[in-house]
Amino acid sequence: MSSALEADAIIFGGGVAGLWALDELHRSGHCVVLVETCALGAGQTIASQGIIHGGIKYTLAGVFTDSARAVREMPGIWRSCLSGRPDRIGPDLSGVRVLAEECHLWRTDSLSSRVGLLGAAAGLRSDVRRLAREERPAALRQCPGDVFAVREQVIDVANLLSVLRERHEPRLLKVDPGGIEFVPGADGFVQGVRLSNPQTGERLEVQPGRVILAAGAGNAELRKAAGLAAGGMQLRPLHQVMIRGDLPTLFGHCVDGAKTRATITTATDTQGRVVWYVGGQVAEDGTRMSEAALLDHARRELKSVLPGVSFDGAEWATVRVDRAEPATPGGARPSGPHAALEGNVITAWPTKLAMAPELARMIRKLMPPEPRSGAVVSNWPRPLVASTPWDESSAKFRLNVEHELISLAESSIRPKDASDKPQPKLSLIGFGAFKIGRNQGIKYLSGYDLPTDAEAESLLNGVLDLGISYIDTAPAYGVSEERIGKFLARRASEFVLSTKVGETFEGGRSLHDFSAEGVRASIDRSRQRLRRDVLDLVFIHAGRNDLEVLEHTDAAQTLSDLRSAGVIRKIGFSGYTTPALMKALGWADALMLEYHLSDRSLELVIAEARRRGVDVIVKKGLASGTLDPDAALRFVLSNPGVSSLLVGSINLEHMRRNCAVARDARRAEAG
Repeated sequence: MSSALEADAIIFGGGVAGLWALDELHRSGHCVVLVETCALGAGQTIASQGIIHGGIKYTLAGVFTDSARAVREMPGIWRSCLSGRPDRIGPDLSGVRVLAEECHLWRTDSLSSRVGLLGAAAGLRSDVRRLAREERPAALRQCPGDVFAVREQVIDVANLLSVLRERHEPRLLKVDPGGIEFVPGADGFVQGVRLSNPQTGERLEVQPGRVILAAGAGNAELRKAAGLAAGGMQLRPLHQVMIRGDLPTLFGHCVDGAKTRATITTATDTQGRVVWYVGGQVAEDGTRMSEAALLDHARRELKSVLPGVSFDGAEWATVRVDRAEPATPGGARPSGPHAALEGNVITAWPTKLAMAPELARMIRKLMPPEPRSGAVVSNWPRPLVASTPWDESSAKFRLNVEHELISLAESSIRPKDASDKPQPKLSLIGFGAFKIGRNQGIKYLSGYDLPTDAEAESLLNGVLDLGISYIDTAPAYGVSEERIGKFLARRASEFVLSTKVGETFEGGRSLHDFSAEGVRASIDRSRQRLRRDVLDLVFIHAGRNDLEVLEHTDAAQTLSDLRSAGVIRKIGFSGYTTPALMKALGWADALMLEYHLSDRSLELVIAEARRRGVDVIVKKGLASGTLDPDAALRFVLSNPGVSSLLVGSINLEHMRRNCAVARDARRAEAG
């Protein structure tokens, strides 16, 4: 069964950008619906600290920057909405919980900190007042020097999302990631968007005047689906710290030179416990650190900048956040929000929570002048509000015990049985061991016979003799694991071996199990088949529903636990979509993804993985044999973010030639 809906706009993305735009367009008389594939605010919005910035953090050098100019009007707009004033420019947010009416600025004893605080005070003088010592919050009573109060409200972001959800529930549509299809029209226009009801299978075709992409990091994938170039976006990651315990209430920034050394907001979790959420320079520095290293760094930083606060008995955790923004030269921070019209598609980024009103105004100016009338969509599932980072089931808090942090840091880089002998590095060409174990249910252009045991043994040893030091297999590759274990056990120290969890191939069909029990059982079987006590690298073997696997199964957490226990050295994620792969960057040591001349949609993921020091393994670099091998190899390996390209040929001479092409490609790139 199918139906159709004419609408002025269809919005993708239920974060603050999409919801504020939805409210703006609805209040101006437009017929509009919003589509969300996860939960409202999932990702960037729910991970926001909720500070309605007024530009103070951009004046720390005493200079009124473009960023400060862009954001300086926002606190007034938000205040009018939060108070519900009749003359407000925006939605009635009088039901949203305001956690603090002001933020605080304080400094350390360093000279740069003193100078930075003076610059901040001078930058927006009317918004800043110096506090007497008795006026300071308890956490800042023992801090040296001046403490200022800044008129920057802090809101409960989850509550904001709930208020907007309640107001616009009839216009919100929950759709599975695979339930969206763009219908192309002429001249780069999108004629329609077909949606599948995840509960009933009913099809709805929305015929929109405008398609508004406000899905943050998901915009890259949506642009591709809409037939637009995938570029135009950049990601700037954060690695935030969460502290749970008996802590005083604090909202503010510790200033150090032209930076905020730490930005702290206070929340209460669903069990009534106090949680500090820490960003600023601590979170910027943390992007290059493991969880253990960041916890140790944050503990030392906070003891330094908050001399009067005790963290005894506190529990600590981290969460990685990707800020999606319009691309800028050199990857610099954008000065303001962005909305651009191509055909009838608007791509939008607010760049920060506070800028949502300005972005909505920009979107409204890009709408057709005459609104349509249209009915709401009934009998459709509605998205829920995302959980806060500290209430996420995957948030793993640890006691702040110094030796525990040291032990955690060691376990993250060395399994319990590891020796001091360094592990082999990934070779540019890796051997994909699918064809030595399975020839059913294949997607290659032509079929093939499985090698005999003698042929497989000769091939595997020949691959290592070529200098290939990376082999990839999986339980879904038939007898591949058994053959590798049988024929290469004596040469285990010469190569990195990866396998996977989540999929098996039995009785001519694939079976999937991403539960904790299924993952652990799969690891046990792989260790026996591969004849290894410790596995080098294990990927989650996800399909096109990769985001669902990450968000609704225990696979990632279970692999992380096994890595900590020393059963696995490194863990990774093999997926297909930008949102899932970006999410996996928060915990993975390696990504496996499809990338070739005919599909460059994941280049943003590769670049971000390189920046974070995460290995990228490319699968299907020859598009399952449909591309010229030499050109395909050179293209993939010309990308400096690619660590290794898997090739699955069972012809040793082909592998030899591939290795030669790979060496030439990297020499040319280096030269």
